[in-house]
Formats: sequence, C-alpha cells, structure tokens
Amino acid sequence: MELTTSYQYKAHNEASYNSLAAYASTIPATVTLHPGLLTIVVSENAAKEIGEFIDDNGLDFHINPIEVDDDNLRDVIDSETTDADTLRKIIYRMMEEKRAMAETHKSVLEDITKQRDSAKENRDMYQKWYYETKQGADRVKSQVKAIAVLVNSIFPED
Repeated sequence: MELTTSYQYKAHNEASYNSLAAYASTIPATVTLHPGLLTIVVSENAAKEIGEFIDDNGLDFHINPIEVDDDNLRDVIDSETTDADTLRKIIYRMMEEKRAMAETHKSVLEDITKQRDSAKENRDMYQKWYYETKQGADRVKSQVKAIAVLVNSIFPED
C-alpha cells in the first residue's frame, strides 16, 4: 500500500468550507470533513484538482500538508483533523520500528546467551582443573604423611 501525504484545507469562512466540501465529496479521493472546525483533509492524489477548484472559485483557505516526522509525531496523532491515511502511515512506521527493535533485542539476547555459555564452559574447565590439582595435592600430602610414618617407625623420637 502506497502511503501519501494528506493536505489540510482550513477555511477562513463557512461559505468557502461549504463550497469545497460539496465539491470534495464528489471526487474519487479520500476526503475527511470537519464542519465544526471548517477543515477538510484530502489525500494527495486529489490535491491538484482541489487546488484548481479553490483558485477557480476564489475560495479562502489556508492549506497545509500533513507531514509526519519525529518532531511533530505527538501533535499529528493528537490532532482531531488527522486523517486515516496519515494515521496509517504512523502505524506502519511504528510497526517497522517495533520490528527493528525486536531484531535488535534478539541479536543482543543471542550475544548475551553466547557470553553466558562461554562463561559456563570456562567455569567448568576451571573447576575441572581445580579438582585435578586438588587431587594431585591430596595425593602428595598423603604420600608425605606415609613417608613420615615410615621415618617415625624406623627412627622413633624417644
């Protein structure tokens, strides 16, 4: 689905609003009417046609594209005149950010898991070395004790 920029037409008077609203409802475009705010939001594919109608009939409007970026994201979402196409654009953007974040989290989790597994291997290796060394030391101690018993039995101290 191709996402386009919507345009907000804020009428300076009710006659201009009513005239454009009547015309906009007849064209094949996404049109959102806000009569209480004298505002009409139209998808980009009809912006040229709407602009020509405004110029041909001398209507009085303030025209703004509804741009979505990081600086105004909250304002666009909170605006009561934001149209469905713009909100859809924001939702797709947020879904993409969420997907990218999930991939990053997965990658970080994999790295942490590898580090944990490596630490377990190192721990197991050091434990093995410790027990082997301890067994060797215990064997030497018992041999020294055995030699001491032999020496004491051959050469008593009394």
